[in-house]
Amino acid sequence: MLGQSTVLETSSVEPITLVEAKSHLKVDFSDDDVLIGTLISAARTHCEAYLGFALIEQTRRVTYDCFGPFTMSGPLTTMTSVKYMNSEGVLTTIDPSLYQYTSGRTLQVFPAVNTAWPTDIAPQPGAVVIEYVCGDETPKNVKTAMLLLLTSWYEDRSDNVRRYPTTSRKLLDLEREPIF
Repeated sequence: MLGQSTVLETSSVEPITLVEAKSHLKVDFSDDDVLIGTLISAARTHCEAYLGFALIEQTRRVTYDCFGPFTMSGPLTTMTSVKYMNSEGVLTTIDPSLYQYTSGRTLQVFPAVNTAWPTDIAPQPGAVVIEYVCGDETPKNVKTAMLLLLTSWYEDRSDNVRRYPTTSRKLLDLEREPIF
């Protein structure tokens, strides 16, 4: 089941430092520091979208229209809350003992054994609200792909047709989890 995901807060620490990026780009002046910092963030965001999981710590809110088995971007650091709008219009927090979750790169939330989701849910968009913190250490393959993207974007500052260089895509493909 797909939900509407919003990033509420993002760590300011990127997987690649400005020093690492400038070393890779062979840039020894500070005139382009802001540009390079922006490209680092863009490369991380691009890789997260392609991979389907967070590379740095993020607080996220995902909303759903109804209960079901929920699948979200991980990896989970902390499950903050699972809430729902009840039929009386009150946002109600579900006791954590009534649900369980996985903590891999793909996060899944479902009722605990011998329990079920509440039945008094309001029939409205965004009636279920899940908040959690996710993110993990960035794999070396992804850091290398980010550096390759940085090089491509820094050297060619136009919006070319390629989505990303072939080598970076192959490195990212090594980190993707197959969905069957």
